[in-house]
Amino acid sequence: MSQPHPPNIRSISIHARASKVRVAQCVPPPTALPGFLAQLPPVLAASGLREIVDGVVAAHRNGRPVLVSMGAHPIKCGLAPTLVDLARRGVVTAFATNGATLIHDSELALFGHTSEDVEQGLRDGTFGMAEETAAFLNEAIAAGAKQNLGLGEAVGRALLAARAPHADCSLSAGCAALGIPLTVHVAVGTDVIHMHPSADGAAIGETSLRDFRRLVALVGELTGGALLNLGSAVILPEVLLKAFAILRNRGQDLAGCLSVDLDMIRSYRTTTQLVDRVRLLGGRGIALTGHHEIMVPLLAGLILAELEPPHTPDAPAGKLVTRDTLPALGERLRAAGRRVVFTNGCFDLLHVGHTRYLRQARALGDVLVVALNTDRGVSRLKGPARPLIPETERAELLAELTCVDYVTLFDEPLPNDTILALRPHVHVKGGDYTADTLPETPVVRSYGGEVRILPLTPDRSTTRLAEALSASAE
Repeated sequence: MSQPHPPNIRSISIHARASKVRVAQCVPPPTALPGFLAQLPPVLAASGLREIVDGVVAAHRNGRPVLVSMGAHPIKCGLAPTLVDLARRGVVTAFATNGATLIHDSELALFGHTSEDVEQGLRDGTFGMAEETAAFLNEAIAAGAKQNLGLGEAVGRALLAARAPHADCSLSAGCAALGIPLTVHVAVGTDVIHMHPSADGAAIGETSLRDFRRLVALVGELTGGALLNLGSAVILPEVLLKAFAILRNRGQDLAGCLSVDLDMIRSYRTTTQLVDRVRLLGGRGIALTGHHEIMVPLLAGLILAELEPPHTPDAPAGKLVTRDTLPALGERLRAAGRRVVFTNGCFDLLHVGHTRYLRQARALGDVLVVALNTDRGVSRLKGPARPLIPETERAELLAELTCVDYVTLFDEPLPNDTILALRPHVHVKGGDYTADTLPETPVVRSYGGEVRILPLTPDRSTTRLAEALSASAE
């Protein structure tokens, strides 16, 4: 039997193709929704929603993985920034998806639009024939095979290398930039790029198989973690079933794992594989029905509300702000012609060195915003004996200073996400840094901001003060 030849097709330019989804529809990163859960009755689906939030939060706090499996629909709903933000915060630790996700995600990142009219395309013979999409993805997959990469990582790297103009709305690019696993599981013939002569079956199979083996390893770590399935009704449930089978073959189970199927309709495979069979293997399974464009931002906001530290009500009104309000605050101040100055630190056991530094920083502009390390962040930096003063009281003390206009809390090792949210004119740091050695400098300069280094007051520090107090107590 003769070997089949690549199909002889008539391709079109994606720039001439009508699309139903545009990059402008992508949502901004999620905001915390404190108090929302408390307003829901503790019955039926509301109880399930509360259990999901608690399970994901517990997994994150306990250092356990949270794996999101998904189809392409969340991408077409503009939810990639929400998902990437959860990964950036360390809440979601890995993603698994299908080939359709890569197509829509890459088209949004590269061209700003996706999702063609299938009926019209079938009538005129142009369905799936976008030349640029197939060329980019098939080339990225072939290159990834040669570099021993998985399919997801290969495409994510290719988008970064291409400097995709809308990479901020891309799950693939976001995962590649963060170093977060994104595994892609392809059924050959199901994706439009397979119709093009540039498709390399060996490369598709090799990279997708590599991703399957990586997924098996990720699923093997789900004890005490969480698995969230967003809308994949066939491919991912079947792929995950095979991963479960390998685990059982090795004598492992899913004890303590929370598995959630979140989709707009219930289907056999998702309920059976991701709810019932997870329970069979020792985990918890929950099915929650709802539209992704509503439920995913809602779930993200509820999770963030549990993870973001509380703010004290005793500080001066209006001075304490949450990070989700910083973009609007920055825009409002810039529109009013105010020069915004930003600094960050622990400010544990406030002393004269702190106040002198803050007054100098405030003198560099019109408004000073201080980002304060949370208690957990201070402990990471200073050790388990610190902080001496809890975050709510440190925030209140800073807010009482006339030179400080706003105070916000951040939990990450670096304040980069807070800086990007506010986009201050000037970022101020004290100590032995230079503008070129400060870790935050690339972020500040990426939007045209300025970095200033201020000298610290000699022999004035919280550590010295704490040591002196300890010595006097002895």
